[in-house]
Amino acid sequence: MNNKGQTLVIFVILLPVLFVFIGYVAEKCDFLNQKKNLEDLAEIVCQYALDSNHNEEKIKRLALENDETIQKINITYLNPTDGIQVVLVKEKKSIFREIIGKDSYIIESTMKCIE
Repeated sequence: MNNKGQTLVIFVILLPVLFVFIGYVAEKCDFLNQKKNLEDLAEIVCQYALDSNHNEEKIKRLALENDETIQKINITYLNPTDGIQVVLVKEKKSIFREIIGKDSYIIESTMKCIE
């Protein structure tokens, strides 16, 4: 019996699986990076909100200057002992839409700062 070429056939069959796995890992890493960046920005905006005498326009401008893809900025003034809560929401388009099967992700970050 001639067994030549079996490794090539197995490699060709597993190649698409390898591409899907690499696409998933790249997508997940990009999503986590975007989420971390949004969390850092929410913390900066929250601290700025405490220092800016509650001027919402300046607070929103700061957030949008750092990331213009932010779709929603919600600033909630809690009672004086609880401080301020900032919620930033953005949609991130998927890099590998066809491979992963998802067009976009909603990323949300909530930060609460106490005076």
